[in-house]
Amino acid sequence: MLRLTGLLDRIRVTLAVVLFAMVWSSSVRAVEWNPAGSGDVLLFPYYTARQGEAGSFVTLLTLVNESERIKAARVRFYEGAQGRPVLEFVVYLAPRDTWVGAVLPEGSGAGIVTPDSSCTDPALSRDDGAPTSFGKDPVTGSEQMPPAEVVEGYIEVFQLGDYGTGADAPSGSVAAAILSASLSGQAEPTECARVRSDDGSEAAWAPGSLAGNATYIDVFRALELVQPAVALVDFVASRPSWYRPTRDRPTLADAQPSISLVHRAGLGTIRTQWSRPIEAVTAVLMTSAVTGEFVLDRATASQSAWLLTMPTRRHHVVPGEPPIAPFVSPVSDGSPRCEPTASERWGNLFDRTGRALPASGGFLSPPNPARGLCWSTTAIDFGPSDLLGSRFGWAFMRAPSGSGAISFQPVTQIPENGWMRVPLHLDELPPAAPPGQVLPSHAITGGATTILRSDGTSESLPSITIHGLPVIGFYASTFRNGALPLASGPVLANYGSALPLRREWLMR
Repeated sequence: MLRLTGLLDRIRVTLAVVLFAMVWSSSVRAVEWNPAGSGDVLLFPYYTARQGEAGSFVTLLTLVNESERIKAARVRFYEGAQGRPVLEFVVYLAPRDTWVGAVLPEGSGAGIVTPDSSCTDPALSRDDGAPTSFGKDPVTGSEQMPPAEVVEGYIEVFQLGDYGTGADAPSGSVAAAILSASLSGQAEPTECARVRSDDGSEAAWAPGSLAGNATYIDVFRALELVQPAVALVDFVASRPSWYRPTRDRPTLADAQPSISLVHRAGLGTIRTQWSRPIEAVTAVLMTSAVTGEFVLDRATASQSAWLLTMPTRRHHVVPGEPPIAPFVSPVSDGSPRCEPTASERWGNLFDRTGRALPASGGFLSPPNPARGLCWSTTAIDFGPSDLLGSRFGWAFMRAPSGSGAISFQPVTQIPENGWMRVPLHLDELPPAAPPGQVLPSHAITGGATTILRSDGTSESLPSITIHGLPVIGFYASTFRNGALPLASGPVLANYGSALPLRREWLMR
């Protein structure tokens, strides 16, 4: 009898969860991170065409339409310092279509080429020797920013609209032209002229079906690193996000409605109303700490680097205006202002046995200063490695104010192999931090919140506060065995990997 009672209780709880979820899902949609990797919006944490003694990279970008419907997507590249847009275009994808492009060096800058037959608006170069340039006015071709400033950054992709299956598309329609172009096999299909006159009137809303990867290749070091895009779903609730290619929209500030949905193991599903659309996206990307590994194994000449990007920073930190939470440091035209993070010397760096790096001082003054994220995209190097060759380093913040004296240095005084945790928010400084250091304190407060717990219960709160920063990224490592002697002759044995950083989440 007791077993029967327990079974009935579990059935009631399960039904309660299912019914609550059905009611919730049928109400207003909310933007959320899709761990399956497909959605309305894709965020690629990095692109690079950096050339130098440390390495020479190109970035291969793939976009996949996983549905049986025609899609239009806007692709936008941002430079990594302040998140300024450097190039954007619309790509039209046939059902189950894949588009590919390559970010290549162009002089001291960067550009993109594509061998793909999918139509883009505007047209992109198909000549490896003359890529479509980053950082130039799309109409006049005049230089808008120095070439050296556009060679690395991050990418956003937005689903603009859905054009149906195309099965019954009338002759002369955008959908018919897209299908015809995809089947033509031509490098530049003639149907693309019709597609580029698209005004969005044929586009409708449908669930997002975009997925993709960024592949970083250094031919000279025989190195390949692959990183999937972060996918957001339900970015807009019921309307196409259509804008002409000459418009700088949509952006992450165009989410609709301003509601976030976050799933946390052990806590449940948290649905929060925000005052601004960009805050809903920031909330979904918030993390209180990031964790990852590093490998500096001498036997394999290994190198390691982390890459962290804050895609919504450009909407919260605008030159000449006060920063908006969770950011605390304004942008200035002179020395960069940095978002403080905990230092690895505050007991956050560990070898493979679990021993923490000694929090001793050193040549820096004051000892063990806070670290800082000074750019939209930041590369963290370990020891002597310069894996990505990035100019966007991890800063030591010597001045308590977070401005003034900063220096960009790799993580040093480290074991050969281990792992690191970087807190992006602390309530108080740890004992290893010198007095008067910058406190890494970041938070964003939302409005009405409902928490659906795994046991079927729910809780309503007037507001919540999420701590940390909106960071996405990965950690990369290489392994080089040189030329292995085989019977058939020596074989170059170089390997690389790129894995997403592990994330922590803190809500109060």
